[in-house]
Amino acid sequence: MITPRLEVWGQPGWGINFPDGNAKIYGAAALVGHGAEHLESADISEIRVQVSRLDRIIKSTPIESRDIPVASESNQATWSVTTRSSDQYWDDGATRIHITYMQSATVFTGYEFGIRFTPILKIKSSAPVPFLEAYDRWVRSLYRVMSVITGKNEDVTYLEVKPAGADNRSPYLQVFARPITQSPYMPERGRLRRGSDSALWLDEDGVSLLDLVKRWHELECEQNPIVYTYDPFALGADQHPRARFLLLIQALEGISSREARLNGRVVAFEKKRARVLSECMKHLTGMNRRFVKGNLKKSPINLDDRLTDMFGSLPINPIENIGKTELIDRVSREHGLKAEGALRLIRNDLAHGNRTYDVYELAEVSAILEAVVRAHALRILGMSDAVQERVLAFDD
Repeated sequence: MITPRLEVWGQPGWGINFPDGNAKIYGAAALVGHGAEHLESADISEIRVQVSRLDRIIKSTPIESRDIPVASESNQATWSVTTRSSDQYWDDGATRIHITYMQSATVFTGYEFGIRFTPILKIKSSAPVPFLEAYDRWVRSLYRVMSVITGKNEDVTYLEVKPAGADNRSPYLQVFARPITQSPYMPERGRLRRGSDSALWLDEDGVSLLDLVKRWHELECEQNPIVYTYDPFALGADQHPRARFLLLIQALEGISSREARLNGRVVAFEKKRARVLSECMKHLTGMNRRFVKGNLKKSPINLDDRLTDMFGSLPINPIENIGKTELIDRVSREHGLKAEGALRLIRNDLAHGNRTYDVYELAEVSAILEAVVRAHALRILGMSDAVQERVLAFDD
């Protein structure tokens, strides 16, 4: 048990009966397997982990070719398949990530014969790492990166680790923790690839999964707003469109502010504001001075400017698609606003409880905004314009 905690209710003499017991044991995770009870530390050297839809970010597959027979006079047919092992790995000298496959076969029945594969990741460190540190650095960052790549709420379906100092023949220990579903993932039977499955293919696009995971962990350490606002749980399809809309607008505003993209305008404005105030103070006294100081705005930038900046900094500007949605088109016409202004007005109305909007219309706008935030997440992760464009291909 990792970081166990015992919680006891009641004390001797209270005379209260607890039919199910009055104590509970909590822990961050449990390592289960042969020899786990003899571990003296929670340091590990190797991880095997499976994340849902991992197959969708790799173009190469374990089945290299297949031979499907045609009808013959002998009424006998030979079906064959050629498989290959994965050679996809990334290594920075301290950590190595390797994609490999597990297989299951149906070969002993008289009416069915087949083989299926599912990808898993092996993560090996050159030096021992405490379990919780390894989990945060590699496993949690991994499924967050996967969620950005696929645009889906991905899960850690299975996790096992090898204790530090164990030899190659030593068994792995299975990890049980709340975020791990314990439902191993298998690619959907008979499903063909779709363009919307993933923003990239690691092998074809020449992208290092190791670098992506390391970069995401750096963003977490920097407390970059994209890490906290592009949250697959908060942006999932089961969330109310109102909540998604507000969080996505907040994400774009936070990214623009964090990157100080409009700071040049702020500096020039502050100089001009100071000069104007200085001139005004020569002619004003008392309450008039305080009124002017308190009501002359301190920044030239509003949400419209932030949104314009965020939309225009992508390889495909989404503003035309946003303006065509029913909600933005109607609000823009009613109030004589551009699309950015309509987004601001809707955000203010929802945030302050002034009024509500149709949930289906909000969902339509939120779907585009989510693609925009996802494209910025990919940009911040260092992905090319071509990768960002795939996320923004609204007409496909």
